[in-house]
Amino acid sequence: MPRPAISSTLASLRSFLFVPASQPSRARGALVSPAHAAILDLEDAVADEEKAHARATAESLLLETGAAKLGGPARLLRINAADTPHFAKDLSLVARVPLDAVVLPKARLAALQQLPDEFPPVYALIESAAGLREAFALAGSAKVLGLMLGAVDLAVDLGLGPHGDGTELLFARSQLVRDSAAAGARPPVDGVWTRLDDPAGLTREAALARALGLRGKLCIHPSQLDAVHAAFAPHEQERSWALRALAAYEAAQHRGEGATLLDGEMVDLAVAAQAKRLLSEQPPSPLHSPAAERRAQ
Repeated sequence: MPRPAISSTLASLRSFLFVPASQPSRARGALVSPAHAAILDLEDAVADEEKAHARATAESLLLETGAAKLGGPARLLRINAADTPHFAKDLSLVARVPLDAVVLPKARLAALQQLPDEFPPVYALIESAAGLREAFALAGSAKVLGLMLGAVDLAVDLGLGPHGDGTELLFARSQLVRDSAAAGARPPVDGVWTRLDDPAGLTREAALARALGLRGKLCIHPSQLDAVHAAFAPHEQERSWALRALAAYEAAQHRGEGATLLDGEMVDLAVAAQAKRLLSEQPPSPLHSPAAERRAQ
């Protein structure tokens, strides 16, 4: 089954703001926030006794905001895991509301196979060692838009301790990048930074994630959005280098040469491709929900 085409908006999302669907005021705020995507959460942020209320709130808000306007973050819903009693009711909700994508927690191939054929694109949240083993197959599924790193749960499952600089999950991050690229999926999304009192730490971790090839980050508070947007947008110095590198490479081609030097460094076909990719990395602007765009057509 071929992978369906991904809208340019969905492919360029960088910030993903989690908000409990059981808290209407916070959920409503997320849907009009500067985040590139708002994730209404039915899973970890919602107690079992609040699941029904969370579903009802999510349904009301998604129908209301979906009909009201085109602007705002992409609308995502994190459902409960396939091995929980809430899964079937969550799938029923997905069928009734306008969504751009669904976040599948504890992602495994067996869970993916339980999703209906007619279903929004899926972000597979890798939160276990078993899920990490299946990451390439998950990324290659026609149902999957991309992978997300469930950093906290994965660290627990692997028995990792926090190191402060993100190196404890270096292998997992790199594997998700490799598997996504090999499967032809969009680059993966990095996990949450759990400390709200350490913005410098968030900036460092986001920079590490981008350097490793991830292209976006999960957020747990609106205060994290600016740092994430800054980290995953090409800096002016990078854009300037990319433009100069492309110009130098094109000049070399006109001379019949396959490579040249720029500021003492070699620029060849691979470097030119890197420069083109960097220049293409722009956040969605203006932000529009792809699902709302489809409904308006």
